[in-house]
Amino acid sequence: MLRLIWAICLTLLAGPVLAQTVERGPAPGWVRAIDADAVPVVDRSGAPFRILVWDHQIHVDDQATHAWSRTRTLIQSTTGLAAAGTVSAAWKPGSQTLTVHAVNILRGDQVIDVLATQSFEVLRREQNLESSMLDGVLTATLQPADLRVGDVLEVITTISNHDPVTGRHGEYILGGQFGVPVERFHVRMTWPSDRPVRVRAVAPWTLPTPRRGPAGYSVELDIRDLAPLEIPTNTPVRFQHARQIELTEYRDWTDIADLMRPLFERAAVLEPGSPLHAEIERIAQAHAAPADRAAAALRLVQDDVRYLALAMGEGGYVPASADETWRRRFGDCKGKTALLMALLRGLGIEAEAALVSTAFGDGLNERLPLLTLFDHVIVRTVIDGQVYWIDGTRIGDRAIADAAVPAYHWSAPLRAGGPGLEAMPVRPLRSPALQISLAFDSSAGLDAPSALVGEMVMSGETALALQAGLANLSATERDEGLRTLWAQAAEGFEVDSAAAVYDDEAGLLRMTMTGSGRLPWTSMGAGRRLEFPETIMSFPIAPAREAGPYADLPYVVAHPSYIRSTITVKLPPGVAGFSTEGADIDEELGGYSLRRTTTLVDDLVTITLSARSLVGELTAEQTEAARVRYAALESAPVALLASSAYRPTEADAAALSTETDNVDTLIQRGEILRARGDHRGALAAFDRAVELSPGSAGAHVSRGGLLLDRGEFARARADLERAVELEPGGVLATNLLGFLAMQEGRFDDAVLEFTVALRLQRDDLGALMNRAWAYRRMGRHDRALADYRAALALDDAQWGIRVQELETLREMGRGEEADGQIAARLAADPADAAALQARMAAAIKAGTPEDALPALDAAVAAGPDRMEIRGFRAEARARSGDAAGALEDIAAIRAAAGTGPTELNNLCWTQARLGLNLDQALADCEAALAAVPGSPSYLDSRAMVRLHQGRLAEALADYEAALEGAPRQAASLYGRGLAREAMGDAAGGAVDKAAALAIDPEAAADFDMFVRARGGAPAGE
Repeated sequence: MLRLIWAICLTLLAGPVLAQTVERGPAPGWVRAIDADAVPVVDRSGAPFRILVWDHQIHVDDQATHAWSRTRTLIQSTTGLAAAGTVSAAWKPGSQTLTVHAVNILRGDQVIDVLATQSFEVLRREQNLESSMLDGVLTATLQPADLRVGDVLEVITTISNHDPVTGRHGEYILGGQFGVPVERFHVRMTWPSDRPVRVRAVAPWTLPTPRRGPAGYSVELDIRDLAPLEIPTNTPVRFQHARQIELTEYRDWTDIADLMRPLFERAAVLEPGSPLHAEIERIAQAHAAPADRAAAALRLVQDDVRYLALAMGEGGYVPASADETWRRRFGDCKGKTALLMALLRGLGIEAEAALVSTAFGDGLNERLPLLTLFDHVIVRTVIDGQVYWIDGTRIGDRAIADAAVPAYHWSAPLRAGGPGLEAMPVRPLRSPALQISLAFDSSAGLDAPSALVGEMVMSGETALALQAGLANLSATERDEGLRTLWAQAAEGFEVDSAAAVYDDEAGLLRMTMTGSGRLPWTSMGAGRRLEFPETIMSFPIAPAREAGPYADLPYVVAHPSYIRSTITVKLPPGVAGFSTEGADIDEELGGYSLRRTTTLVDDLVTITLSARSLVGELTAEQTEAARVRYAALESAPVALLASSAYRPTEADAAALSTETDNVDTLIQRGEILRARGDHRGALAAFDRAVELSPGSAGAHVSRGGLLLDRGEFARARADLERAVELEPGGVLATNLLGFLAMQEGRFDDAVLEFTVALRLQRDDLGALMNRAWAYRRMGRHDRALADYRAALALDDAQWGIRVQELETLREMGRGEEADGQIAARLAADPADAAALQARMAAAIKAGTPEDALPALDAAVAAGPDRMEIRGFRAEARARSGDAAGALEDIAAIRAAAGTGPTELNNLCWTQARLGLNLDQALADCEAALAAVPGSPSYLDSRAMVRLHQGRLAEALADYEAALEGAPRQAASLYGRGLAREAMGDAAGGAVDKAAALAIDPEAAADFDMFVRARGGAPAGE
């Protein structure tokens, strides 16, 4: 760390030509050193070293800009000796001199002069050689002998800068943002009264007005205990450059342009008989359009002239001529810019050099004009009235229109009478930088292996860089790397082949693969469902910052970026009953244009997604709004649905046949059959697996889980306990034993099992939540609360966990604490779903649902697109007697929902629970069941509607059918119990209700509107 600080102190601006040795001498007369405090002793902070003094003084005169510095560092440990025990100073001998005034070790009352017995060693390291940069910087290093823990190392130097190109223009930039505290930070700047010097501080610093004295002007800053700033990294770069002081003699940015323009104008003039004339003629003959000519010239400079930065001597500012760069076939940004200017002008295209800053571009317009801020130069060209910024040091650009505008924000065009600075707005990309396509061929059947053809297409500089990396690999390494890439992109599929081809003309890298595997269809009642998690509209969105001085700063957006992906699934031909779920999306959110479309034409499903950045930053308010909306999109993937009308193909039958002796295959097939709702077939597969391999823990776990679903608890326990015997570290079997114990009402045993699971896997969120529920059933609310809070520490994005935490607080008699948390969360975010649901639940339990409405109204106003909040308000309104208001919210939910069976069932269930709009609710359920006949959850929703309508026999029939497919569906058991009671079977109804409550103690809550509408008495009396 300290080496970096000394590099900042010692590397800056200038001195006489070819000063290749370290000079010695006294401190300059213009220095006013601050009084040093007494040497402290080592403290117990644990810091390896402490910076006691950082004193930096700048002086401008007719010869140079001088930077004197003194640092004092207390060594506190052996680690500190390694980190801060080397004195290192760097300078450019062509334009700078380094003078060392003193290197001292302060030990108690002793002052040990290190330079009395030691000298600096001068090295030329070229630390950026691997980046093709030669800067000629020399580094003086010294290892102070006998430096000990408890010593203070003092270093006093001056670097003087006199660049022959910049002449008498003095300038300096100094930073005060360190990674460690500085106990005394002092800066002083001085200059003669006849020099047009200006100074400026960057926030949060401010400078006093310069004072005039006999020797000229001075300005000073003296700070005690300067602590590092912790600026969020997701802020724009201009906010990262805090605590800086600038000094300049340039009047404005045009001064800099006027200084540098002649250098590039001379360098862009071609010599008589230059071979570049032939290149210009060749390009002109091959291309007629100016844009095509410019693209050919850019490609010539990028492809045929390698990049090598030359910053030695005058090379830091003076470009090599176009002809010299062409002869060498290498050049830096200056030489390549001059060459590109010469070519474009020879082709009749307007072109000029433009200085840019890769580090300080954002906010450059707010700074004082300093040449040292610019570290790069590109070409500004105008073609058909459109301004383009093109860079000869890039690689892979092919079309001028597709050449990305670099995110430099501002440039200084080297044009006579120019603007000084010109904004460089970054346009959204016209075409994707990355395109991904996955084509699944499931025409043989849903359970048969699907063939997969994948393709990734990358463009531009990134594509060429990746191609270069692949080219450097052996054939085996290249194949392994591509296979690994595709294994991640197509999880669960075997990669049969992988290849990559670079199209040099188009500048595209095309990576392809073929493979095979099974798409993860799951059961959905009598139908099937295939969800595509990769169709969630995900994009980089920064998490909310903590409260503080930076909370409201803008957020950076990755711009420009453009990714498009396409997924196709070829279905078995001529099979009816397929449908899709998941609304199309076309909106601007979080600085991106997000689009998603899904089509089902004949037997081909096509899903297309794209995310294209539009801007480079967002306000904090815009980012928060994007988070809210994104939360809704995150839970809405596209799904493909197959109705119960689907009949297995011969390939399906072969894939699911249990006539195999491979245990892993049998377990996999059993899980497929279980997902399809074929419990009998799944059990046969699991039985066969156990028979073939009695020692397979996996076979016992799979069968035990299935038996648990079927309510065969004794057999399930035997399998799961055997699985634990075979594999004591099996987390799944242990969790299932805990769930089984809860189903049987053995909550103490459940706690024990979930505790064991958590010891095996500390971050098992499901085990934490289940153990918390078991603790609540035992009345151990304190432990339940601890588990919920541990779960929130693992994943605080799941607002359902927060709801459980708040409900537990109320059960503990800590309602005021829960209310305080709810109020605080709603103050921070009026649309906090967890706080809103908890407030509504409390109001309902108190019999005053209307008390929740003010908060819900504010939440809907803050997040009108949050449909889950609309659902909360619909319930609160309905329970408060405002049926019209509830129907208004339900209408909004309907307008935002898709037309898939899941969305239709959700609408049906919402209306049925509230006893509202029952005819429409029934129509919604009928439509959902038409798409997925026999779905137990959809049948349960329709049964609820019919229960409210008084159609008891039909409701009972629906509940019977639902329970046939899902025997332990608590809502259906409770609803059947109510229907039986209403039809006179009080005993049967009581049995069903008790069974439901044993599975889910909250099962009755969904029926309280029905019971209330019946006056609290069983329906039918």
